[in-house]
Amino acid sequence: MAINKSIDDVLVLLVDDDKIPRVILSRALKELGINNILTAENGQNALQILFTESVDIVVSDWNMPVMDGLEFFRSIRGNDRLSSIPFLLLTSANSKEEVLKAAKAGIKNYIIKANDTTAFKEKIKSMLGIGIG
Repeated sequence: MAINKSIDDVLVLLVDDDKIPRVILSRALKELGINNILTAENGQNALQILFTESVDIVVSDWNMPVMDGLEFFRSIRGNDRLSSIPFLLLTSANSKEEVLKAAKAGIKNYIIKANDTTAFKEKIKSMLGIGIG
């Protein structure tokens, strides 16, 4: 899904209960020129943000308290106003079962968390459909 706006105007919602990945991923987004970043600690808080902000892409951890990434994804897809927002699920798990579970839920964009943010940045560029970085 191509975003018809300047990279300066793209708004990303980054959802992770752990502060360190939020900082690392925020830094990676800024390296791409994306400076408009909102953060939330779980899916429930993130949903509240989505109802008040026009977010262009959601990046969410899978394993979080209160509402995990899979529940969060299902809540977004179940809402007509939010259902078309591009969604990237991040996980530390690398099991075939997890990948199948995500695919069955309808998640098309899924990556394994790593210290190297190269794959993350490439996936964001691809999802936004804009030539950046």
